[in-house]
Amino acid sequence: MYGLIIDHIATYIKEKYGESTWSEVKFVSGVTDDTFQMDKKFSEGLSHKLIWACHDVTGDPVDELMTNIGTSFYKFLTKFEFNKVLRVLGRTFPQFLNGLDNLHEYLRFTFPKLKPPSFYCEHESRTGLTLHYRSKRRGFLHYVQGQIRNISQELFQTEVVIELLDIEHDLNLEHVIMRLHFNNLDFNRQGTAYRNLNDSILEKVKITSDIFFDIFPFIIVFNRGMRIRMSHLPQMYKSGLFINDFALHDSSRDLVLASTQQSAELKLLLHQEAQKSRNMRENMNRLKKERRRTDKLLYQMLPKSVANQLRHGESAVACCERFDSVTILFTDIVEFTKMCSSLTPLEVIEFLKVIYTNFDKIIDTHGVYKVETIGDAYMVVSGAPTKTEHDAEFILDCASQFLVEAGKMVNMNNKIHKIDIRAGVHSGSVVAGVVGLSMPRYCLFGETVYVANKMEQNSSPMKILVSETTHNKIEESDPGLYQFERREEIEIKDDQTIQTFFVVSRHGPHRVPSPRNCESRQDDSQTEDDDDDELLLPRKSGRKSPTSEAEEELKKKGQLSFTPVSDAGIECHSRNSNKTPRQSQDLTPRKSIT
Repeated sequence: MYGLIIDHIATYIKEKYGESTWSEVKFVSGVTDDTFQMDKKFSEGLSHKLIWACHDVTGDPVDELMTNIGTSFYKFLTKFEFNKVLRVLGRTFPQFLNGLDNLHEYLRFTFPKLKPPSFYCEHESRTGLTLHYRSKRRGFLHYVQGQIRNISQELFQTEVVIELLDIEHDLNLEHVIMRLHFNNLDFNRQGTAYRNLNDSILEKVKITSDIFFDIFPFIIVFNRGMRIRMSHLPQMYKSGLFINDFALHDSSRDLVLASTQQSAELKLLLHQEAQKSRNMRENMNRLKKERRRTDKLLYQMLPKSVANQLRHGESAVACCERFDSVTILFTDIVEFTKMCSSLTPLEVIEFLKVIYTNFDKIIDTHGVYKVETIGDAYMVVSGAPTKTEHDAEFILDCASQFLVEAGKMVNMNNKIHKIDIRAGVHSGSVVAGVVGLSMPRYCLFGETVYVANKMEQNSSPMKILVSETTHNKIEESDPGLYQFERREEIEIKDDQTIQTFFVVSRHGPHRVPSPRNCESRQDDSQTEDDDDDELLLPRKSGRKSPTSEAEEELKKKGQLSFTPVSDAGIECHSRNSNKTPRQSQDLTPRKSIT
């Protein structure tokens, strides 16, 4: 199947459902290309793969999809100006249908390996005609019916009602008989009577070959085996024929010259189109690589969800949002100023780079977002910009992992033998938004930020100090998940105090956050897979969905290294994992946390 049909299907999906749906359809069908070269051959089953993948993604019936795609075919042809040929194919709708086979023969100049269907009309009347449709491809009946309805309306302003009479399958050939009901005003009974004359009457009208060639100038010669003897200019010259041998005012001269010229021009155009298509694919690949690089840089500065809002034209004010329940973590390095006094500026930068690089790897696995780093202060939040009901649990898991990672950083150089950090956690509401035009940042505002910072300032080395709000939130959601040690109250401001707790240990494994809670994993690119040539047949009882089949095919090829799973499945697995017998996990790597 040539790329003209595949490109038509892809164009319809993009225009009807959008680029995001087209990306999902490509993933399900195993297609990686965004464009399809018009004169390039593709797998016969690729069109069915795209249709069934679109059905699986959108839920629209396959027959309805095929009909709608066929309806849009005439409009699609305007891109290649093939619609101009259709306009002059016939003066009436029946003449148009009878000329389709000739049109397909003409198209062989552009598509030499074309496998066209056949159309034959009979029983024409004032109310319609009977159409025989034969094709070596199955599954395109509704596609053809959509084309017929649309073309009859666009070119002949005629409404057609199609009645399916019979479908026959003979080996690899599908034969469909349809009755087309329409107002056939141009039906000519005398012309029909003339076409039905008895063959015996026609046999009486005979002329000799000499008289025939005198009446009709020589154009082409067939031998007794019906092989063409004269088909182009070099053969005419070899046979001693010249253009001036044709009658002066006969159109044969124009036909011979025009056909040769058009053939050369067509080859040149096809070559140019192929070159343009290759250049476009190369440019698209380069553009995708640059887009991925710029996206990666942008997502390091702003959350992906917020960056995408700004990219779609929304203002920074519109991106501001209130979050009623978030948990914020502050950490800093104990005696960092004293350490810096013994280090050169480059050593300080390298020292912080090692620490925060390890911390950045940790936050990705705990569903939290890094807000900013100022000197030795490291601030992360859970519950914003992606909301979650497990924000306090994710933050405490992340903080405990920070302590473990800091405990591993011993003897980094001869000046620093070990690193102690302290952490403070508080839960509450904040307002988040993008601030600044030059070097814009995603910032959090509210008393919650101030209290979390106070928790960190009053914490102890290698300890996690949490507020009463965070403590109560953990105990309400999952009592006994963490073991806490009650500490003294601390003053926040204006004689306002708050009860605090040290985190002692956790019972059970860490909760696995959903990919939707991991900001840096929301827009990861999908695995690109090779095209598959197998035909995707209509679904039968007991048959797996196209999505499952696509996944199995990709796994067999070694292209899919993971099994897609829903967020609900991940959360369910996480909840079940937390029901295992609880074992105390000490949060301090080097010494008892108590």
